[in-house]
Amino acid sequence: MTISLCMIVKDEEDILDRALQSVKGFPDEIIIVDTGSSDNTMEISRKWTEKVFAFEWVEDFSAARNYTFEQATMDYIFWLDADDVVNSNNLKKLIHLKRTLNPSFDAVRMDYHTTFDSYGNVTTTARRIRLIKRKSPFRWIGVVHEDLSWEGKGGNPTILESDIIIIHKKMKPSTEKRNLQIYEKHLAKGLTLTTQDIFHYAQELKGDKQYEKAIGYYEEFLRKKNNSSSWRTFTYNQLATCYHLIGDTKKELEITLQSFAEGLPLPEFCCRLGEHFVKKKEYDAAIFWYELAVNVPCDKNIQGSTSETFRTWFPNKQLALCYLQLGQYSKVYRHYKKALSFRAGDEEMLRNLKLVKELMDKKKEKKRTGRKKKR
Repeated sequence: MTISLCMIVKDEEDILDRALQSVKGFPDEIIIVDTGSSDNTMEISRKWTEKVFAFEWVEDFSAARNYTFEQATMDYIFWLDADDVVNSNNLKKLIHLKRTLNPSFDAVRMDYHTTFDSYGNVTTTARRIRLIKRKSPFRWIGVVHEDLSWEGKGGNPTILESDIIIIHKKMKPSTEKRNLQIYEKHLAKGLTLTTQDIFHYAQELKGDKQYEKAIGYYEEFLRKKNNSSSWRTFTYNQLATCYHLIGDTKKELEITLQSFAEGLPLPEFCCRLGEHFVKKKEYDAAIFWYELAVNVPCDKNIQGSTSETFRTWFPNKQLALCYLQLGQYSKVYRHYKKALSFRAGDEEMLRNLKLVKELMDKKKEKKRTGRKKKR
């Protein structure tokens, strides 16, 4: 089995070496397509490979991605962005995969860790197809936030679900509205958006705080046929977030309940219902939903990205607050400790943990004093 690494780049001189070094020893050929760099990206690329190509940017990421794939000559294609890295443990897994992958598989899906909090915890993760058989009918679709689509006649691709992790390690946040502008130029030309583009345009509008407009496009996406339950669940979450941000809690609750008809609930929805019952001071009901957020099985086939926050420290912190209202201090202590295992230096939770420990000690002392008086 041989591997072509395909990348599209633009002005990546600060990070390109890092990405390529992280997968050294895995690909048999490297193909780099530059979409208009004004720095030393192409010179750096040529240190790694002779297959460096210039591609005229046409406001379409899929066009550039498909062009890179057209240059590949090996058995399988692996794609990577310049701000992605593979750590040493996952590089070993990639090399092992290369040696052992059954050629009957058309593709391999991997985890993509995209954002992290200040404590180093993964806060957002997605499942992406990363490796595809070169002769399979996969094609990139979508002008922005492009994705691989199986365009074969009949049948479905055979996909191996792996535990390999690719890490998105962006150097600095983008301050441009590039993606939103690409969609708006696309619409201004009178071109139509694919179903996938409708969803991602809504995402860009949400990121730009155009919540009412984003709601319209999310709802248009949900009206489309043939969307998987997984994509619909993820979209319901984005829609509920928009309603929350414009203060329409009634609609947020309605969307949350609708999402349960699609399958396993997202931890985000469980936390929404937990918050709903906290506001009503119905703490037992809130506890039920926060416990479910922690324990709901992780759906490896979920489309879009998932937030680890709502299955880790956040529901545990909320459980501590609920049990505090019920005077169950040992459970408060336990859930603060659990939450702190994800956010070890959280000053607010550390203060609360100390106060709870003092309350527990006072309660124990009161019991001891009571027993002495009885004697």
